[in-house]
Amino acid sequence: VMCAWRAGGEEWVMGLRGDNLKEERGDCLLVLETSCVILKETGSGVELLQEDIMRFGNLFARQFTCCFDDLKFYLDVLLPHASEEVLKSMLVWTKQLRGVTNGGDAKKERLRSYVMGCQVFFEIQRFMLSRGSNVKESEDFCPTIAEILEEWTESLDTWGGIPEGGQKENHPGDQLILLCVPLLLSKSKIQTVTLLEYALTKSPYNPIIKIHLIIIYKQLNCASRALELYEQLDIKQIQLDSLSYLILPTLLQGGFYVEAIQLCTQILLMHKNSSNEISTGIKQSYENGNYTQAKDMLQFRDCKMRNSVQLLAAKATIFQLASLIGKKWGDIQGLTGNIDDTEMARCKKLVEETGDSYGAPSLLRIVIADDAMEQTHEDNRDSSILPMSLLTTTFTPKDKLVGQCYQRGITQVVLIQSMDLVSCFMKKKSKDKLLVKTQRLQKTLQKCLDIYGKDHFGNIIFNLSQIILFHVKQSDNNAPSLTDVIESTKRSLLEIGNQKVELTDILNILALLQIIETMIKGHKRMNGTHTKKGLHHIKMELRKFLLQRVDSENEVTYLVQEGKDDSIGVLQKVINEEMVQLTKDRIVESRKDGRDRIMPILESILEDVLPAATAGS
Repeated sequence: VMCAWRAGGEEWVMGLRGDNLKEERGDCLLVLETSCVILKETGSGVELLQEDIMRFGNLFARQFTCCFDDLKFYLDVLLPHASEEVLKSMLVWTKQLRGVTNGGDAKKERLRSYVMGCQVFFEIQRFMLSRGSNVKESEDFCPTIAEILEEWTESLDTWGGIPEGGQKENHPGDQLILLCVPLLLSKSKIQTVTLLEYALTKSPYNPIIKIHLIIIYKQLNCASRALELYEQLDIKQIQLDSLSYLILPTLLQGGFYVEAIQLCTQILLMHKNSSNEISTGIKQSYENGNYTQAKDMLQFRDCKMRNSVQLLAAKATIFQLASLIGKKWGDIQGLTGNIDDTEMARCKKLVEETGDSYGAPSLLRIVIADDAMEQTHEDNRDSSILPMSLLTTTFTPKDKLVGQCYQRGITQVVLIQSMDLVSCFMKKKSKDKLLVKTQRLQKTLQKCLDIYGKDHFGNIIFNLSQIILFHVKQSDNNAPSLTDVIESTKRSLLEIGNQKVELTDILNILALLQIIETMIKGHKRMNGTHTKKGLHHIKMELRKFLLQRVDSENEVTYLVQEGKDDSIGVLQKVINEEMVQLTKDRIVESRKDGRDRIMPILESILEDVLPAATAGS
């Protein structure tokens, strides 16, 4: 079609719409393409494309479940050019599609046409919202929850019983349940989950229903049920890179730290194995003289896979959670700021392993590189499986995710270099050696500020490290400069206020406090009175944050009472009260499971690191 346009313009393109074309899907798609090209190239022909879209839908909505997928591209071209009058006529058409009753196998054809009508309506309504149009006029044509659920209930016996096995064995009517989600979610998360769980009993192999449930269970802080559904998806191999983002944040939020590290380890191992396999393939391609294929494989390995943003996230998560594995903080892995043989050995091992591109320690090398902020990362995550209504709450933008990973990485570098510097200082190493390590930490702290930006935790990490540098460089207490640093840290803690604070952020601050306290205790000539008072205040604030977290964990059995309205009431016609109660019980049990995992760690920190006596002294 584009060749015809370049050769003879609109006249030649219109010539492709000959009378000899049949009412078949391929020919009708050709007609759609001609009107689409005319509109894109000339800016006119809106009515022509609208007419072709409606004609295609009228012909094939009852025949093919893929009809909306065929039209989605052309709707995206039409809607930005459509007037209010055109939009209204399209809305009228969607209502007509939902009312189709004629045809051979009336029940099946009605279902396909009804689903198509709903999909086109919501696509138009979404566009009207983005353009700022008056959507109240569209409400007259909007399918209600009651109407959609009635169609779904009738569809259950259209294709027989429950599908038996296979990810593709789904009921065609399942799409109606998914269309209900955005309508119901804003009114009641629990009712939405109940509906999806009930739909899953009717279509237990539908992956999209499971993905919807995983996302909403994250919002309800129900990690165990979300993990159970994720495991049913049987995600493996390259899918770990594209789909593991569905569950990883939920595991972190719900206290499933061991499972999160296991998943991240799988991601790292998959990347390592894939790199080895691709390297073998590159060698074979060169030996066979297929240089183009070898070049493509090399580019895929070094750009697409090695720079994967999910690979970066896996490395950062392992660092983030390492100290939380075990019964106590830092029991098995991770850094807690204790400058003893065990943790110094951990520091040394981390530095030695930075050369392995598929190991978590390589993150340290990435973040301190001179070109760290200019590095490019490939986003291989598949967001196409997410509905628009859940996309913003589930899919972290690439730049934001990379920034979070860099923050976790640079914080670990600061901890390692601070422990190394203080260890040398306490062992009274030569001034030249101390100077080298001091300058290295100062350079890292500047990069820390660049990575964190205006983030309050970044400011706290920077300030606490400045206290270490202050004491290492001079044994007397220069109160004004030290006071400024401590006061700045206090202000940052106060500005965080009641914001949701990540447990790992608190632990990183505690680790730096431990380093400072160890340094003061181990150096008898050092006057650390002023510093101790400042650290005491900071510890009291951190204790408040942890106690807030304890209070929130103790409220896991509390479910918000959601208001009653007509849209929620209609579910009672489809789902009985027993199913609703079962879902609520499942939510509470899942929350309890997460609480039982997090509370021992919180209690051990409050008892061993931030005891009540310290806070009240």
